[in-house]
Amino acid sequence: MTKNRNEAVNLEQVHKQYDLPMNQYAALVEKAMLERGISIKDLATELLCSYEHIRQVIHGGRNVSPMMNRAICSYFGLDEEEMGKAAQRDRMIKQFGAVMQDTKKKDAILQAIENGWPLLTEKQKELIAENVSRFTFQNRAHGTFRRDS
Repeated sequence: MTKNRNEAVNLEQVHKQYDLPMNQYAALVEKAMLERGISIKDLATELLCSYEHIRQVIHGGRNVSPMMNRAICSYFGLDEEEMGKAAQRDRMIKQFGAVMQDTKKKDAILQAIENGWPLLTEKQKELIAENVSRFTFQNRAHGTFRRDS
């Protein structure tokens, strides 16, 4: 397997350059790839599919099929049901531009941010967004992820 951390950094740059949203499914797969140090080419080879198919899944340009989701989850040991839900949310965002409220309880920190968001100035919102973007970019670039739960 090829260890190519620059590939993940390039994904971040592509999304930023073309103002594309990084979908949740793609981000989770990218994280699993980074944690194992494999490239898109490696994953395509392992799953017996084309490089282009995996590239489109990772870049968020292609909806993942249930069969491909099963293969990806099996390979990385990810929860197939949770990843399927992430893929479904991404499809809804792509199709409708918003996601219906999830019935599960939200993370307390995210809930506090969401509740306080309307009370912030535009400058404060920009600073928060810049910090989150910077931290995400750094974690992807260095392959470091923290699991709090």
